[in-house]
Formats: sequence, structure tokens, C-alpha cells
Amino acid sequence: LAELSAAGRAAIVIPSPNVAEDHQTRNAEVYAEKGAVILLKENEMSKERLIELVLSLRASPHILHRLERNVSSFAAVRFEDDLLRTVKELIHP
Repeated sequence: LAELSAAGRAAIVIPSPNVAEDHQTRNAEVYAEKGAVILLKENEMSKERLIELVLSLRASPHILHRLERNVSSFAAVRFEDDLLRTVKELIHP
């Protein structure tokens, strides 16, 4: 998700529920709630569903644009947080 944010690219994400504390799904849900990615849970995954989503996005450039704008906003917030933390560390080592 961090790489998608930095690149500003629209994506369908399929998080693995088999990682520590299912953190991939929780992180993807945050992005999906903000309209930054399309979330497809692994247990809902099928070839037909994925094709349907891809074709739908391909036919809707305005949705792709909105996803890209929204996912990019996560990179800006992260950059601002990292910058603020770095400045604080320089002031108070």
C-alpha cells in the first residue's frame, strides 16, 4: 500500500488473511474506506469477480482517476508525518 501511495496508482488489492493479526486486511480496509483502492478479500476472490472488477475499472476512467487521487493522499500524509518526526528529532535529539 505504501508503494501504491507513493506511485499514485489505482489498484485492486487482495490482502492475505494469513499474516500476523491479519494486518494486511485491516490496512487495506482503511484505504478502501477512503476510496483509495478496491478491496477484494481472498475469500471473495474468483477469476470471474476479478475480471468483472478489472473490466469495470477499465470502462470507468473517472473512477481510476479518483482512486489515484485518493491513494496519493496517503503518501502526502505519510510524508508530512515523517518530516515532522525528523524535525522533532533534530530539535530534541
